[in-house]
Amino acid sequence: MTPRLFCAALALVGLTVTAACATGSASTTEDPADATPDDAAPTPTGTVPRDASAPETGAEASTQGLRRPGAGEVVFTEMMINPDGVSDEFGEWVELYNTTDTPLGLAQCRLSDESSPKDDREIDRDVVVPAKSAIVLGRSASAAANGGLSGVTFEYGNGFVLANTGDSAILTCNGVVVDRVDFTSTWPFGKGVTMQVKQSARNATANDTPGNWCLATLSFGTGAQKGTPGNTQNHCP
Repeated sequence: MTPRLFCAALALVGLTVTAACATGSASTTEDPADATPDDAAPTPTGTVPRDASAPETGAEASTQGLRRPGAGEVVFTEMMINPDGVSDEFGEWVELYNTTDTPLGLAQCRLSDESSPKDDREIDRDVVVPAKSAIVLGRSASAAANGGLSGVTFEYGNGFVLANTGDSAILTCNGVVVDRVDFTSTWPFGKGVTMQVKQSARNATANDTPGNWCLATLSFGTGAQKGTPGNTQNHCP
């Protein structure tokens, strides 16, 4: 019997309530089966349990229960470097493609370049790149501000900037360079037109070659901009 029920029983039969009852305690040991859910350890929210026996294959697990990518497992496949009808401050974005058959997490990975001063933006929340799929990271996640681009997975603001005269885009996870693209102003992009990797070149080696990139031809958003954000199937072949 729990202390509370024991004390209540004493009162009903007219017996003197002990000091222990008066102070809300009793020497009787509480039955563990009576413990309330509040006694249990809190369950984290927003996380997915990970099989501790599963190998992490070179990358620490993210807070989503997914491992972070290793070299070449997530690659840059499209970039809006010089948006039209909206300033670079809101309209720039990059597309990342997962080359593997497993969802990967980008929490605590970093976007950077080699400019001076160097851009270095941490992906400071859970971001998942589904298997064999692409996501969009942009300077603004507001479709009203970025020219009608919806579905931005992560907003990196002014922490990562693409220079129209040429720049680098580097994704680093756990100190490992996952992918890096160095481009110049002669690469195939234009005002309001993205450059996108050919479908046959969606890997960390082929996307280093300017000849494997092409100008987008399909329109998106509210203006005259061209690109296929989040959809590599519509890239040039």
